[in-house]
Amino acid sequence: MSGEPSKFMETTCVIQKPQKKQKPNGNPKCLGNLPDEVLRHILSFLPTTDAVRTSVLSRRWEYLWASIPNLNFGRQPANRNLLMDFVERALCLLDSSVIKRLSLSCDVLGDASRINTWISTAVRWHNVQELNVHLEKIERFVPLPYCLFNCKTLTSLHLDMMYVLKLPTTIYFSSLKILSIQRVTFLNEYLTRKLFSGLPVLEELKLRNCSWGDLKFVSISAPKLHRLFIFENDTRNRDFGSPSDFCQVTIVGDSLKKFCYIGNLTGEYCLCKSFSLKEAYMKEAYIHTTWVSLSERREQIALRMIKLLIGLSNVEQLTLSSYTIE
Repeated sequence: MSGEPSKFMETTCVIQKPQKKQKPNGNPKCLGNLPDEVLRHILSFLPTTDAVRTSVLSRRWEYLWASIPNLNFGRQPANRNLLMDFVERALCLLDSSVIKRLSLSCDVLGDASRINTWISTAVRWHNVQELNVHLEKIERFVPLPYCLFNCKTLTSLHLDMMYVLKLPTTIYFSSLKILSIQRVTFLNEYLTRKLFSGLPVLEELKLRNCSWGDLKFVSISAPKLHRLFIFENDTRNRDFGSPSDFCQVTIVGDSLKKFCYIGNLTGEYCLCKSFSLKEAYMKEAYIHTTWVSLSERREQIALRMIKLLIGLSNVEQLTLSSYTIE
């Protein structure tokens, strides 16, 4: 890391042994007098880089951070290389068998395989329960590790990346209750259907500014799904009526209680068996179109809106935006 020796020393020194052992403070109110379990809980609220820095305080603190249940690696554009090295060292030194929550936000560039190794480590060796992955600046992406899509311990997954989601042939989240997918493009119709049918205990699903790509038919069928949110309000790269952007999405809502849709209805959404639905919110966003005339657009929107409203006929509380009503 030529040119930044001071930053390198600042980052690496936090995992080295302290030169001097600090004398214990006799003050009963001193933070160091708290039990290790309480200290680990406090450290879990800090960014992991800051938690590791506490290892220089005394010999007792040296590896205390290595057993915290929550890890948070945020983006640091000015120190990207240092951050990448730090994440690797931290995961290697971690002695906890279980990671309750892992948050990872970074620029991928050409390090997709390296980042996949981190995710695999969290899944295979640390039984991660909550995983938040936010990836930017993807130059050449490789499929996410297949073990992720069959993780037995994962209860919450948030995936945010502006890239094609390449899925394995085997998908089964036996414990996943919350799934949030943002800005991805779905590529394969058969595998996408397997994804949304391999969620036996899923309770909440959020799809934010995703693209169905060339897919024509998608089915979302999760037997215990209670809350479904679909946001398609980022229309900067979307054009209503584009032949390649139409997809028919069928939602089987046996247990669905809350449904929210905000978007431009470029696709067709249909709810089936939504007898338990209690609350629904719909807001249609206006966008410019070059594929169809304004009158054609309004007609298509009206037809798709009617089909969606038919599936909401049993809802107890329905909220529509003023533009949707128009």
